[in-house]
Amino acid sequence: MEWDSPITVWEEHLDAYSQAIKLKGESSASRSELPELDVEVTSLGRAARRRDPESITRIELSKIVSWKLKREKFRPRLQKLVDSN
Repeated sequence: MEWDSPITVWEEHLDAYSQAIKLKGESSASRSELPELDVEVTSLGRAARRRDPESITRIELSKIVSWKLKREKFRPRLQKLVDSN
């Protein structure tokens, strides 16, 4: 997809992403909260940019890592390391 593609092409891809997240969330019990977590993590970016200086909290970082691990390959030790620091 090119940067100068029509907006409809971008909207189709965004819809496909939302559907993929929904399907991944339905694929197993451990990923059931993925769709809600995806919405929350998306809003964290906007919240972080409003702060001066731009930053995220430790709790927000933990949510981001949880979101990442639910989307990709699960690495339980990584979540424990983030939560312990």
